[in-house]
Amino acid sequence: MSTETVIVGCKLPHGIILELGYILGKGGEVTRGPKYQSFVIKGTNEGRQFKGEKATAGEWALTPNVPKDFWDEWLKKNGELGFVKADLIFAMPEAKSAATVVREREALTTKLEPLDPKGDPRVKIKDVKPYSQAN
Repeated sequence: MSTETVIVGCKLPHGIILELGYILGKGGEVTRGPKYQSFVIKGTNEGRQFKGEKATAGEWALTPNVPKDFWDEWLKKNGELGFVKADLIFAMPEAKSAATVVREREALTTKLEPLDPKGDPRVKIKDVKPYSQAN
């Protein structure tokens, strides 16, 4: 096993837990095997929930020190997932190269960004009023 690590960049606001090592039992149940491993990957809203802040467009969360062997195996098994194919998660060996990828993918959206009811193109309702003024 290598001691190399990577920095994982994640655009998902909630982050994700990457897991390997589940086994399928005789009765079809799925359990954690003896080689089970998991790593919590930060999301763009990490630490904001108690401050009332929201992530801004173009923002990424970076999680350092994920073992490279783990990342490579996880990516091999999960490369067909939608958020992986959409480039919403990536890994780089060093901070400088991770920063370059973040700059290159700044305009990438997840469609999970907070709505701005006064000008967001995803809002189709005209004349949005606060709930307290609705009736």
